[in-house]
Amino acid sequence: MTRFPGFIGAEQDTRSVWESLSSRTDQLDVILAAILLGPMVVLEVAGRTPALFWVDIVVALLAGIAGLKALLQPNGLRIPNVMLWALLYLSIAFASLTLTIDPLAGIALFKLRIMPMAVFLLAYGLTQDRDDVDHFYVSVILFGGVLAAISLYSWYEFSKGILTLSEDFGPKDMLQSSFGRSNFLASIFIVVIPVCIPYINRSRNRMQPLLVGVALLLMLAALMFTQSRGALISLLVGMIAWVLVALAKSFTIRRVSTAVAIAMGIPLGIALIWPAIPDKVRVGLETAFGALFAQVKEGNYGGDRTDQWVAALKGAWSSHLLGIGLGNQIPFYTRLGLTPSAHSVYLETLLETGLLGLVALLGIFYGFGINLKRIWQACPKQDRLLAGALMASFVTALVNVAQETSFWAAQYSYLFWMMMGVACAWRRMETRRNWSVGAREPSFISGP
Repeated sequence: MTRFPGFIGAEQDTRSVWESLSSRTDQLDVILAAILLGPMVVLEVAGRTPALFWVDIVVALLAGIAGLKALLQPNGLRIPNVMLWALLYLSIAFASLTLTIDPLAGIALFKLRIMPMAVFLLAYGLTQDRDDVDHFYVSVILFGGVLAAISLYSWYEFSKGILTLSEDFGPKDMLQSSFGRSNFLASIFIVVIPVCIPYINRSRNRMQPLLVGVALLLMLAALMFTQSRGALISLLVGMIAWVLVALAKSFTIRRVSTAVAIAMGIPLGIALIWPAIPDKVRVGLETAFGALFAQVKEGNYGGDRTDQWVAALKGAWSSHLLGIGLGNQIPFYTRLGLTPSAHSVYLETLLETGLLGLVALLGIFYGFGINLKRIWQACPKQDRLLAGALMASFVTALVNVAQETSFWAAQYSYLFWMMMGVACAWRRMETRRNWSVGAREPSFISGP
């Protein structure tokens, strides 16, 4: 087997991750490419046109093929235990559809819950060795770089008047293209950015660090252009968590220097990019953070989203914590005269699917977190940097979804669940590797 010098299993290798990417495309690469293509509306039901994305079609085809293979080889794939939490969540969400005022809207939202889980299983099943792990995460980095370049070009077209924003979007959404609000786009960047650092840090191939570095700078620039203060704060929390985890085991010179480099990398990148940012972007960021600090001083720690959060809690309580039904969030907030969003995945889940739905969602996050923790514990020291980067991405996502609802958006959810699926597969490999060298096999064959 050819080993990659890019990161995992670094040895006297003969081929780089970049050379692998240029000569090989797998199914997960196809999904990433489909996300870049954006949405297309192809279906009309009862005079309405639910959005069907290119990536939805690709995932459905790949999942169907994988499902047929699984039927022919029923013992070919063990299902991670985290999927039990996912199935519980789906069952509760499905039951809540009985309360949905708009059945089509409820079904569309339920579809957005099913598809990411199918992507997770695809990623888990397709990742068979460590080469696949490296290949995928470098593909994610290049995906993020290309997405950032497309987004920055989109901003250029809007800023020059070549394109015109609709009445529903503001100036900070000029990057969003087909990714919904700018906050949705920012959510993608902040889970990809930490993964760049390991692949810059260790590689004998000159092309790879250069490409990864360019992708990182593009994503940092695009992230600031989105003017999403929540995403920036979430990324900062994730990076701080990484530093703390890196220092938790022991204080070695290399570990401390790596942690310091991680802590300084993002602010340094922002400092380098800041002078080149157009005035309207800088003013937008300064205004957004200035308003946030002013609200915090007044005791309003939720900013302009406090009303939505309080309404979600009251709505959940009035439903006896059973939920108001999947898809009923918009009419609920419209009746109150508020922006029709809970602005928090946790509160949105509590409002629509009740306490049981929230517990199931937290169970999914717990399963992901345990997988990443055990990767950190089981992997060789040379792989700790990538394991730490994945933990940083995960923590960043957890913080971000507390004040943003992009978690179930098609593009973001596919990316995040694929990243977690490959991570679960990596843990499966590490468990089997440790077992093969004489360690007692843990209870995990398929993972939590």
